[in-house]
Amino acid sequence: MMLWKTNRHIKLCQMMKGDKVMRKATGTFPISTILIVCCLGGIASGFSGGNGSEGEPYQISNKTQLEQVNNDLSAHYILLNSIDLTGTTYPQPVIAPFVSASTSGLTGSFDGDGHAIIGASVQASGSNYIGLFGYVRAGGEIKNLGVENCNMRGRYEVGGLVGRVSAGTFTNCYTTGQVNGSGKVGGLAGYNDGGDFIKCHSTAQVTSPSSRVGGLLGFHSNGGVITDSYATGPVQGTDYVGGLVGQSGTNGTISRSYYDGSVIGSGLSIGGLVGISEGTISDCYSTGSVRGNDWVGGLAGGHCSSSGASSYSMSRCYSDAFVEATSTNPTSGACGITAVNGGVLTACFWDVESCDTDVAYTIKSGSYPNYVYTPVYNNPGATEGKTTVEMRTRSTFTGAGWDFNAETTNGTDDLWHMPYGVADSPMLSLQRDIPGDWGGRYGVDTTDFTILAEAWGLSVGNAGYNDVCDLVDDDTIGIDDFALFIQNWLAGIY
Repeated sequence: MMLWKTNRHIKLCQMMKGDKVMRKATGTFPISTILIVCCLGGIASGFSGGNGSEGEPYQISNKTQLEQVNNDLSAHYILLNSIDLTGTTYPQPVIAPFVSASTSGLTGSFDGDGHAIIGASVQASGSNYIGLFGYVRAGGEIKNLGVENCNMRGRYEVGGLVGRVSAGTFTNCYTTGQVNGSGKVGGLAGYNDGGDFIKCHSTAQVTSPSSRVGGLLGFHSNGGVITDSYATGPVQGTDYVGGLVGQSGTNGTISRSYYDGSVIGSGLSIGGLVGISEGTISDCYSTGSVRGNDWVGGLAGGHCSSSGASSYSMSRCYSDAFVEATSTNPTSGACGITAVNGGVLTACFWDVESCDTDVAYTIKSGSYPNYVYTPVYNNPGATEGKTTVEMRTRSTFTGAGWDFNAETTNGTDDLWHMPYGVADSPMLSLQRDIPGDWGGRYGVDTTDFTILAEAWGLSVGNAGYNDVCDLVDDDTIGIDDFALFIQNWLAGIY
């Protein structure tokens, strides 16, 4: 996933107007001294520039400055370049280690500006809230930041980017590497209590000997939002294990997101997208493989409420993951979409040929400990099993109300498209798979041509240069890029 970079002008100092100088009773300061003081004022705090305000964030260019963020977690920061922490092992989060809910946590902003923190290693197996950032609370914002080749190990609430989130916003962030913890462990964040994750992804390997383990988030609840996000790293735990999220609690929302990888759980509620969900899931899919003991679903291991919540749903979702359950319990086992259903399902599909089961989902009714499980093999309008060919046919989905490109009956947001040039199941609009398709609508057309024309002839460093148009990756927008663009003209347009 590409992080967009923006040209930023670094203001080092403000030149004094006129020829006035500062005077004290003891004498007059030379103009050269005043200019030096003026220019150094922006870095007097130890940063490369800025004053920590939203308009003039502190500028970070090295490891020492990165660590100094802890001196003021309410200020605003921006990276000037990637920073390599390889070789340093931290006993606590590099930034914002947890002290208490009221006295710690990032409440300012941290803008990676398209750069990454590389090789961050936090080894704290006996501590909670472990990640590059330990704790982010209301008002905190992290954006445009990569965490590459991380090695995070903690007890509970462990993530590659952040351990615990209490509100806050995360946009265009990603992680790679490995994350380990004893519970509530995620590739990006361990525990999310009301935060929003937008256009984020993780390829990190996530492992736990316990529960609530997810490729992106371990636990997600309390009105938190995940949208336009994905995970692809292997995920392994015991209970409540999901490719994207381990447990999505009451009022958690997941939309326009997917998982593609391997999920393994030795216990209960194992799902390709979510281990167990009590919230809302829409326009999502899972692929790859899902293996567990019991309550194993291609999309969700369980879609049911333990808190008595009545409003939770799953709509316009599909799974073509291989699903397998080791339990011989006839009341649950493996299901194409969700092993245990208690909410509303609408227009969902699963590939009956890729699955090791012929059950779409199982309805749980009754009360503990005398639950009654009723398997549902096919339920038109709710969840339907389809052949592989049908799963690769556009009309299967548009006929059920899915919003695809080049149709307006089901909406104009073009949330889905069929992959270009290959036979496969639908892809989300965030997976734009045609070179030259930049304009926000799926397919290469006049909108994309205008974007190319506006950047024509420009190189890296020129105002107006747009690196998405650099299709041949030579730092200049020219004839070679146009040649590749024209090869795909009208591709994806139906």
